[in-house]
Amino acid sequence: MPSCWRWSTAFRSGRNVFVILLGVNKFKLMNDTCGHKHGDEVLIASAKALIKSIRQGDVLARWGGEEFVVVLLPKTNIQEAVALAERLRIATADNFLYPTKQQGRNLVNYRRPGEQTTTMA
Repeated sequence: MPSCWRWSTAFRSGRNVFVILLGVNKFKLMNDTCGHKHGDEVLIASAKALIKSIRQGDVLARWGGEEFVVVLLPKTNIQEAVALAERLRIATADNFLYPTKQQGRNLVNYRRPGEQTTTMA
């Protein structure tokens, strides 16, 4: 059965549909400070991380600016929706922020696309 039929059936039968809306924190400041080229790289990296984290059949789209929307599969329950939202949060934020925090204070970490993280003390 094509996915468009599953969505159509879900809407007609009155099933719940879960939507996750998420954005990149402080994106405007970073985009204005570092330039649009770097802003575009952040959006692309965020989209790639989100694509790896959603399930086949979920729909990911850029909502606007730095926001993304994920429409979940029609048979998703509330527990699955919350678990996926947490997985998306971790995929986009924690994979860089928390390892940096664990290294200590008074450090600067940066990473360019395709490169390893560089730490400067």
